[in-house]
Amino acid sequence: MELGSHVVPFSPPNRDSEVSDLQHIADTIPGMIWAAGPDKLRYYFNQHWLHFTGCKLEQLTGNGWLECVHPDDRQCCQDTYLSACEARHPFTVEYRLHRHNGGYHWVLDKGVPQLDQKGEILGFAGLCIDIHARKQTERKLRESDDRYRMLLENLKDYAVFTTDREGRIITWNAGAERIVGYPESEIIGQPLEIIFTPEDRANNIPNKEVRRAIAAGSAEDERWHVRKDGRRYFAFGMLSVLRDEDGNLHGFSKVMRDMTDRKRLEEQLQQTRKMESLGVLAGGVAHDFNNLLMGILGNIGLVQEALADGDPNRRFLDEAIRASERAAHLTQQMLAYAGKGRFVTKLVDLSETVREMAGLIHTSVPKNVELRLQLAPDLPLIEVDTAQIQQVVMNLAVNGAEAIREEDSGVVAITTAAQTLNEEDLRDNLLFEELKPGNYVLLEVRDTGVGMSEEERTKIFDPFFTTKFIGRGLGLPAVHGIVRGHKGAIQVSSEPGQGSVFKVLFPVAAAKPAGPQKPDEEDLRGKGRILVIEDEESVRRVVRFALERYGYEVLLAGDGRAGVEVFQENASQIELVLLDMTMPGMSGEETFGVLKKIRADIPIMVTSGYDEAETIRRFAGRGVTEFIHKPYTGAQLARKVKSVLFKK
Repeated sequence: MELGSHVVPFSPPNRDSEVSDLQHIADTIPGMIWAAGPDKLRYYFNQHWLHFTGCKLEQLTGNGWLECVHPDDRQCCQDTYLSACEARHPFTVEYRLHRHNGGYHWVLDKGVPQLDQKGEILGFAGLCIDIHARKQTERKLRESDDRYRMLLENLKDYAVFTTDREGRIITWNAGAERIVGYPESEIIGQPLEIIFTPEDRANNIPNKEVRRAIAAGSAEDERWHVRKDGRRYFAFGMLSVLRDEDGNLHGFSKVMRDMTDRKRLEEQLQQTRKMESLGVLAGGVAHDFNNLLMGILGNIGLVQEALADGDPNRRFLDEAIRASERAAHLTQQMLAYAGKGRFVTKLVDLSETVREMAGLIHTSVPKNVELRLQLAPDLPLIEVDTAQIQQVVMNLAVNGAEAIREEDSGVVAITTAAQTLNEEDLRDNLLFEELKPGNYVLLEVRDTGVGMSEEERTKIFDPFFTTKFIGRGLGLPAVHGIVRGHKGAIQVSSEPGQGSVFKVLFPVAAAKPAGPQKPDEEDLRGKGRILVIEDEESVRRVVRFALERYGYEVLLAGDGRAGVEVFQENASQIELVLLDMTMPGMSGEETFGVLKKIRADIPIMVTSGYDEAETIRRFAGRGVTEFIHKPYTGAQLARKVKSVLFKK
């Protein structure tokens, strides 16, 4: 008797010898044989069945065999058997069968209907096979799969997915959905290239990575990828090759970890260190240059004051002064890059500032460039140096215009807006500087120019880096320094052929009451003894000439220690100290502290080529009387001095 899916004729045995032969054959088959009559009750079980269950034949006949079936499986067995009888079809069912040792084993039970020549059912014959080992293996595999699936789903910081041999994605975990942005329903069947940036796809990076993985078994990389919403993220990834038992390529698995925050911090640290080191250099050069300009402007001013108003030589001095002022402007650019520029701040509406500059910007961009202004009304005020912010706007606008080729027509759009940023906004914006959540004013300059590569984008704030054929390359570095000095931040996004977008954020300022206006002093002459502590000889000399011309008695010292000695000898007669902040040996800050210990009420005017706000911060609460920024003329110095002595 062959048990399978085919119906076979069946004739109940009617001779004892035939029954004996059939039982002998059934008992030798390595499986549990049973038979049922047309009344749907089982009447025969072979020795294997009896041995397996530990029961006697009379215990199993009829419906007694169901007592050996696990209680949870009895209804399923009965329903399957009755349904097969009704339909006269073979059946297969799996259930747990009681063993002689007290446990249960899974069995596979296959029954075949026995029909007469007219197609009437005569009964069923069946074979039971012990599949307990297979079911245990399946259970372990299922548990292993469940643990693996649970592990993958809990890896929120890792994207884990697999592809077929053609690179089409076939599995996708929750971490991949969070990091890459595609839900599983949208990504399955998509090519591996979908997670790569357009530039990497154009450079055939996905295929190169696959070839490296096939050659070595796996391939690692760190690169920028693109999310479904277009945002970019930096990830470490490992692509591994999957092979079948015969070593044939079966597919690939990819594990990726989102490293965007770490990459952003690394870039910020690298940028900060670069800015600090170059800023020290720029600041040092600017400081020395300011001292030279002090000597030039001071001496020119003294000569100019000595000439009559109608003297024809005054025009030559005027030209020299204008040239010196241009040199001073270049110095301010260097200090701005160093983040130490001189800021004279006030509360400003950024939209009004840009609107006032519109005419100047129009004349500064070529005719093939259209300038568009989208300026928000009633912006919150920001506390900035208007001249410095104008330089930021102008440099960004001109930079955008120069990115548009002469043979093309293009657009430079300047937008202002108010923005409230939370921690997530600041994290996603890839800002060069670290900002705090709060209210900001946005300046955005967008152009339709040639765009920049990733390498160019990372270098645009380096001094003297330029993509132009000519130019000194101080524009964008100065912009960065000015923004940094105003506690703001810059975001830059650009792709080749897609133009560039510069976004600048300035913190909203709290309104401050306007201070009283100082009277414009016409008579700059005065009296009193002034100690000048300055390490640059040319500056000391021109300051002495200027102050003496305006009626003051001057004592000079070339460094901090010498200044302290002179002050100790003349403390009661000195009415004012002019103190250079940056000196070798004993610094201006240290000298200031010693002078105040000797005489706490002495007025001290600090001078420096650096930012006034930075100086005030360093001397906060220590009694700085006044600040004068280098380079200055004799008249400017005399006005400050008289203002201080007048206050006394």
